[in-house]
This record gives sequence, C-alpha cells and structure tokens, in this order.
Amino acid sequence: MVGGILLAAAVRGGNAASTVDMALGIAFLLAGFANLFALDSRFNILNFRMQNVHFSFGVGLLLMTGGMYGRVSGGLPHNNPYWRSRHANR
Repeated sequence: MVGGILLAAAVRGGNAASTVDMALGIAFLLAGFANLFALDSRFNILNFRMQNVHFSFGVGLLLMTGGMYGRVSGGLPHNNPYWRSRHANR
C-alpha cells in the first residue's frame, strides 16, 4: 500500500512527491518509536522485534532525505520553486 502511494506521488511529481515522501518518512519514524516502546510489553500484539524497529527507522530516514532533497539547501538555484517561494518579493 505504501509503495502504491509512493508510486502515485512520483508519477504526479513536484511538490506532491516531496510532501508525500516527507509525510511517510515521519510516519515510519513514529511507527519505529511506537514499536520500540511496545517491545517486551503486552502491547506488542504483532510481535515486533528490533529488526522491525531498525527497518522503520531506516526507511523513514531515507524517505525524509528523499523528500527534503531540493527543498533544504543553502545553494538552491534561482529557478527552484522552493527558492522562489522564499524570495517572492525579489
């Protein structure tokens, strides 16, 4: 399901793909923390292990990095839409 969402966002491209990548990256990181806190407790109904936590953190960081690529940088070109939105009055 997540792969389909990422694929649809990639086809749409632009700001939508970046925003979806960032949102899903944050969701994976939050899921990793939730799984980490649920380990060795009665709330671990899906029997998560530390491997699942590492996977969630890794995928979340990769998605967030991909989503921020081109958005957050000190040397954005002047034709970048994020640079233009920050410098709208120039």
